Amino acid sequence: MRSKSEILEKFYDLYQRRLKERKKKYLGQSYMNCKFNKKNRIKNHGVIGFCSNDKVTSKFNRNSLFLCNEDEVAESCDRFACRHTDSSVEDDFITIIKSPSRCGQEYPKLAVLIWILQGETLTSGKEDIATTGQEELEANLFGNKKKNGYLKNILNAVLKR
Repeated sequence: MRSKSEILEKFYDLYQRRLKERKKKYLGQSYMNCKFNKKNRIKNHGVIGFCSNDKVTSKFNRNSLFLCNEDEVAESCDRFACRHTDSSVEDDFITIIKSPSRCGQEYPKLAVLIWILQGETLTSGKEDIATTGQEELEANLFGNKKKNGYLKNILNAVLKR
């Protein structure tokens, strides 16, 4: 059996790795991350992104639209502006970690490690989450609402995948 310090070290490593992956996904130059990309549902084609930047669309006729639905287009665009910030990605990640069902769905390994580490002190990068018992951990990590069972929530979220 592994010691609490080994599990805590694994938690920190996995936490940093998942946060880095999330930042790469949401801060990268992709059409999904551009604040000028407006998504419209087109019949028989699904959701398609169009550029709404006036400087880009002014190069064309007034009635024409500029299709921005691929990463290659966004990477070559000189007017790209990311809709996310470093702090907004971190805050969203912490919000997900604090919700047992969302954490179980998106990061099941982190959710299980949090459950195992109940009673330990966890540091999320921005705040220290010091706990002495299960109820206090649930209040600090997952809001003030009393949960019926953190493991049950994790398992339900993982099984829904």
